[in-house]
Amino acid sequence: MKMAYSLLAIVMIAVTSFGLLAISHSVTLMLGKTGMTALTRMMGFIALTIGVQFIIHGVRPIIGT
Repeated sequence: MKMAYSLLAIVMIAVTSFGLLAISHSVTLMLGKTGMTALTRMMGFIALTIGVQFIIHGVRPIIGT
């Protein structure tokens, strides 16, 4: 049963990714240059915060807090 849920999750992610990639050109046209710049900066900030969180979780056990 656990394997079926895992397979279902993989299929759902694949279908969602395909759908998003299929409409990406339309979204790009809708957002325009300014919207894409803003979206790129927001995604970069999110990636930065995830990276900082990884570093914090990695360093915290070493320093013992």
